[in-house]
Amino acid sequence: MPKKNWNKKDERQYRAIVKRCSAGKKGKKATKACKRIAAATVNKRKGLAGGKDWEMFQMPKTISQLKQWNKSCGGHFFERGAMSFFKSKIYPRLVPCKSGQCVLFVTSEQGPDNVRKFSVREAKGCSIRTTAGAFQAYKTEADARSAAKRIAATL
Repeated sequence: MPKKNWNKKDERQYRAIVKRCSAGKKGKKATKACKRIAAATVNKRKGLAGGKDWEMFQMPKTISQLKQWNKSCGGHFFERGAMSFFKSKIYPRLVPCKSGQCVLFVTSEQGPDNVRKFSVREAKGCSIRTTAGAFQAYKTEADARSAAKRIAATL
């Protein structure tokens, strides 16, 4: 949802967030970061509120589209640093939810015990969260994928 689709309320919210964020900070870098945060916040609110812009939004169909979508919302889920820190892997298939308002996908992380465990993630609006049980709830990718399909049919 680019800035051109914002209404007056969105613009006011954006300016207020930039003003609060910039308070006490100086420099172009700080201002630029505040503007990015404000834009992501406004876009996230619009997406989660289910506004008319959200209705026009198409859920991603590939992991590549999901990564672009997350980045455009100001998300950091797929950034290289975060992925390497958690030794994360993203598995390529997205599972669309029955409602068409979210997608599920499988990730795995390798903990300090060097055991790789799997999680089912939900992408909706501008957020990505763990769903279908606890973080790293599955021992195999197949178990996680089955859970994703089962849950997608109910969402």
